Amino acid sequence: ASMRVALSGLHATLLGNGKVLVAGQSSIASNDIGLFDPAANTWSTMPSPPSAAVYPSAMLTLADGSAMLISRNNNGDSFSTIFNHITNTWGSAAVSVGTRGLPLRMPFADNSVLWVGFFSDPSRIAVPPFSTWRPLSAPGNFNTEAGATVAVSSASRVAVMGGATFGTPDNKINIYNPLADAWTTEASMLTRLVSHTSTRLANGDILIVGGDTINVPGQNSAELLKVPVAAPVAQAITFTAPF
Repeated sequence: ASMRVALSGLHATLLGNGKVLVAGQSSIASNDIGLFDPAANTWSTMPSPPSAAVYPSAMLTLADGSAMLISRNNNGDSFSTIFNHITNTWGSAAVSVGTRGLPLRMPFADNSVLWVGFFSDPSRIAVPPFSTWRPLSAPGNFNTEAGATVAVSSASRVAVMGGATFGTPDNKINIYNPLADAWTTEASMLTRLVSHTSTRLANGDILIVGGDTINVPGQNSAELLKVPVAAPVAQAITFTAPF
């Protein structure tokens, strides 16, 4: 079934009940929320979250099956709100996160979510009920403006890859160790990239695909950030079929 309204700037996540929560911008509302039920092949309209931040920028599923939505306001400030997949309702308040960054669910028993801050925004962490975000002891400020990606390699490795630094794509890789609360810099990507994807593989390696580089939009390159045995290595992949 088609969505009930055309949306742009979409973000979606699979909830614990098997339904898909979708947030985007429409001609009706800046933060338009839909819920897809694959069993019934139907869409339902959900209430907007309780926030003045009307532009959705990220969404992820939490350990209990609910969802966290990150939205921005006109000043670029970001706020988090929680969607309860059992009652189809939002938490009573939006919580200030920061300005520029990306959320990432951590593989720990406390069900924490890491906010990787970009540019001048410090990194933070939150735990249920996600009523506040605590700055990390090692804030990890990056000169990244946009277009970076983050991925969890293991319990001791969160990788922040690429992104634009003062408008220029970068190939840097920063690693956060949550067990030590410390940041390190590792081997650079082979290509300076923004707007690429990064996906954790079963063995902990991270696959980096596509993106834009300096003055060249759209790449068909792919690299592997290998789990370090001694020194970390970014390794290129050659595809034998069109990609």
